[in-house]
Amino acid sequence: MRLRYCLAGIGVAALSLYLDRATSPSRVLALALAVVLLLDPWAVLSPGFWLSFGAVGAILFVFALRNRPQGALRGALTTQVAVTIALWPLLAA
Repeated sequence: MRLRYCLAGIGVAALSLYLDRATSPSRVLALALAVVLLLDPWAVLSPGFWLSFGAVGAILFVFALRNRPQGALRGALTTQVAVTIALWPLLAA
């Protein structure tokens, strides 16, 4: 099931690049969400749906807040902490 979500996201991003459209990552995420819901309206009942889109949203949020380049280790740790904090309420529920 999660593979379908991943393929929808990759397909939307690839289509955006192919059409040479300058768009924000949040719009690509929203369009991928719409595509997944068109293909499988019951996906919202799946925990994988919320975890997948929540993790990608947290990663995009962290990248949007970065002002300057970070080292590889620091960037990876920052991203991991953000994803952990963002998904903790979903995992607890």
